[in-house]
Amino acid sequence: QLERAEVERRYRTLLENVDLPALILGATGQVEFANDALVKLTGFSKEETLGADGFALLVPEGDGQRLRSEFLGALRMRTILPRFESSLRTKAGAERRILWTNTLLRSTAEEVVGTASLGIDITERIESEAAQLEAQKLESLGRLAASVAHDFNNLLMVMAHSSETLGSAAGADEAE
Repeated sequence: QLERAEVERRYRTLLENVDLPALILGATGQVEFANDALVKLTGFSKEETLGADGFALLVPEGDGQRLRSEFLGALRMRTILPRFESSLRTKAGAERRILWTNTLLRSTAEEVVGTASLGIDITERIESEAAQLEAQKLESLGRLAASVAHDFNNLLMVMAHSSETLGSAAGADEAE
């Protein structure tokens, strides 16, 4: 059986080296851990991140208070959504869309002391899906326009043919 210190070392090594953003928030929302993948994604240094208010630092303006309230409420209820999407603010001010997997952290006395989260950056997937949807809309619009043009062309041909027929009939009447 492994000693607790060895289990904790292995756990920390896994979180440090996984190529997914990893974040541990304390009970008030302060950042207790941020791995290199999160630091690289956000552009904030470890020094800027550790100990900072996670909602003020990493959440886009306008979402911070709502998410903080939901976070604190979930901790009070001793439950948290196992998966959810949210925006993550980078140091440059860009937003990344992250799908988080979360778990509650408890003390040895079973008190809730925070959360641990692993994220997947789904920003490119969302943008790709939006671009594909836009392309499908344009393709549908193109097909509709082609269909209308084809139908209009058919009407013009009928009108031209009718005009020729009327012109021939009028010419024949004048010849008589």
